[in-house]
Amino acid sequence: MNKKTIYLAGSTFWGGEGFLDRLPGVIDTELGLTDVDAGTVVETFFLAYPDSEYLGTSECIKVDYDADVIPLPTLLEAFFLTVDPFSTAKQIDYTEGMPQAKVYFVDPADVAVVEKEIAALQQGFDRAVTIECVPLQGFTPAGTYAQDYIDRNLGETMMIDPGLADAFVESHAGEFGNA
Repeated sequence: MNKKTIYLAGSTFWGGEGFLDRLPGVIDTELGLTDVDAGTVVETFFLAYPDSEYLGTSECIKVDYDADVIPLPTLLEAFFLTVDPFSTAKQIDYTEGMPQAKVYFVDPADVAVVEKEIAALQQGFDRAVTIECVPLQGFTPAGTYAQDYIDRNLGETMMIDPGLADAFVESHAGEFGNA
């Protein structure tokens, strides 16, 4: 096993986790916030409100994956299906659309891969893709209520069709290695 970790922000929180959990090679996902003071326990997420103490953070999905099964470029291509690649929204407010997507890295070797995948995505559009690649400054896990929400609430999709992950896996079958 070649376990790696990447942090992905910008898709719907619970729907993004449910989507990523369906991909071969994803070992574990954990929901949380970036850039929150260490030791903070975050039980709820109400980032759409201007008085929130968590403004300036990102709802984020920590993804542990086996790079021998799902290479980072394939994982990012799948993730990009769940985000608005043009959003510049700085706070979570789904009434204004999806928040800006960000890929937070902990391994500096991932930067070139992430930037290459963002550039490849850009090739398909005339307007600027706004997905950012940034170093992770901190991650605070969400409370237990937020974790694995889709698994506990079958039938809810949280704006991401669960069939999207299955279709991606089927259309990219040759890119997945053996577990």
